[in-house]
Amino acid sequence: MIGTGFQIGLDTLAGLEFRADKPHTACKICGAVFQSNADRNLPVGVLENHAVWAAESLRRSWSHRHARTHPQHEHMNLQKSGLWCTPEAAIKLAAFGIIPIVDLVMNDEIEGALAESKPVPFNDSEG
Repeated sequence: MIGTGFQIGLDTLAGLEFRADKPHTACKICGAVFQSNADRNLPVGVLENHAVWAAESLRRSWSHRHARTHPQHEHMNLQKSGLWCTPEAAIKLAAFGIIPIVDLVMNDEIEGALAESKPVPFNDSEG
C-alpha cells in the first residue's frame, strides 16, 4: 500500500511545480520523480481523452528511459527484497508525499529512511 498526497502545502512552495494531486511516476530505485506539464494541466474529473493519453505516454516513456539508467542487478535486488522501493528512494519520495506504508511498518531500513527524509524535496520533479 502506497500513500500519496501526504505533503501538505508542497504546491505553495516557491519554485516547485510538482502537484501531489496530479498524476506522476517515480523510480523505486533512486526516488526520481517525473511529472510533465501535461500531467499538471489535466482537467479535473476527466478520465479518458487525448490529454490523458498523452500525459500517460510521457510518463511511460520517461519510466522506460529512466529504468535503463540503473543496472539490471539493482532492479533484481529490489524485486528480491519484496519492498516497494529502496530506502534511498523512500527518503526522496517522502519529500513528495509518497510513502510506502506497508514497508514503513514492516521494514526497519525503510522506517529509518523515512525518519531521515526532509520535509520538502531538494529539487523539483523531472518533466
